Amino acid sequence: MRLNLRIIMLLYGIEFIALLGRILSSSTRNRSRSRSKGKGNGAIILAGIALRIIGWFGILFGNMIQAAVSRQREFLADASSVQFTRDPSAISGALKVIGGVTESSRLRNTDVSEVSHMFFGQAFHTRLAFLFATHPPIEMRIQRVEPYWDGSFLKPLPPPEKSENPADAESKANSSALDTLQDKLPQPLTMLMAAGLMVEQLSEKSQSTLVSLVEKSQDPMEAMALVLAVLACEEGKKVQPINWQQVLSSETVKGLDVLVKKQLELILSVDLVNKLPLIELTMPALKSLSKKQYLEFKALLQTVMDFDGQKTIFEQSVFQLVTRYLDVHFGLVKANQVRYRKAKQVAMELQIVLSALVHYGHNDSSEKLNQLTMDLAFNKAVKHLKLDDLQRIEIDEQHQQMFERSVDKLLYCSEALKQQIVEALVLCIEHDGKIEPVEKELLLAIAATMNAPIPRLSL
Repeated sequence: MRLNLRIIMLLYGIEFIALLGRILSSSTRNRSRSRSKGKGNGAIILAGIALRIIGWFGILFGNMIQAAVSRQREFLADASSVQFTRDPSAISGALKVIGGVTESSRLRNTDVSEVSHMFFGQAFHTRLAFLFATHPPIEMRIQRVEPYWDGSFLKPLPPPEKSENPADAESKANSSALDTLQDKLPQPLTMLMAAGLMVEQLSEKSQSTLVSLVEKSQDPMEAMALVLAVLACEEGKKVQPINWQQVLSSETVKGLDVLVKKQLELILSVDLVNKLPLIELTMPALKSLSKKQYLEFKALLQTVMDFDGQKTIFEQSVFQLVTRYLDVHFGLVKANQVRYRKAKQVAMELQIVLSALVHYGHNDSSEKLNQLTMDLAFNKAVKHLKLDDLQRIEIDEQHQQMFERSVDKLLYCSEALKQQIVEALVLCIEHDGKIEPVEKELLLAIAATMNAPIPRLSL
């Protein structure tokens, strides 16, 4: 809405120039045409005509910019829906239903063209659609999401049949909903998989634990406790011995220590592959915090990270995954400007990130075979980036500290370079034909921190 209003103000500001020229050129015609005032009136008329011409061109190009921005936002909205639902068929199916409807969204009153970019569909007819259409064709939007679309649309589902007795209809609907709920409760796989959690080989007890954690992630206090609990757990089953009552002594987070202890009991039974997805699920609840609460919560995350005297890459991934989105939401950081367009400009950072990725993904085999596998995976990634001179480095505590700064710097890369980096990361973890959970979660966290998130199901 902020962007919509800015576009409206921009267009009306340009139109005001033409309006001012119209006032100047028309008002002087009604004045005295005496010879003494003729020169002054002529200058005003010429100035008015010049302003009208400038305003006309301004409105023309302003409308083109308005339409281009609006069309691009429609494509971005489709991409966001795919990222949010992790299912391209969802938005493509909705667009197919919209495209199959015969009703039109056109308006007869064209005096409100300044707000045409705020409508859900193309509101006005225009001959030069490629320049002035505020919404791209439905067919083009579907093809962007589903490249192999066969061109057929879908018909909307028929409305449910109305019962003669409203009470009977309500009773029947409630009964049907209860039956469906009872069928799904013993096996809540659908809900968990939709949340991006891996549950295929989990026991019923583990599934029940995940269901409980997913429900808790919707409450702001429980969400904070969940993030702190995950952060307190290292990559394995180890938990940092933290005095939660002392750390969480502030009035703002009073009572959070009890919630964290309860969450820790549940988190210990959760595999690494499901920890970061749980963090992602807490984002809507954490966004409902006040700015003061978030700043204190962010300080708590730093305290927990520094408690054992070192910041592991796992801890940094959790911290960056949370703060990258929430800092923007609470207005703590400004929009990032592109600084790097070539991989050579961030070669050192890529060397550290790729070395950390192969280090955590190949550390369970024999030392000699392990070194060879890591070198091959690293070389495949840097070859894709055309940085053949880079050599893999051994990751130690010093490089773990540098990892956070390296990923932060990658945030300022251009979109094309980010895409190339993500492709290199994927090639790196897929080198040996299998993707370890720690590789997958670290890759997703790096991509999200770079502001280039990728769908979890695509890996």
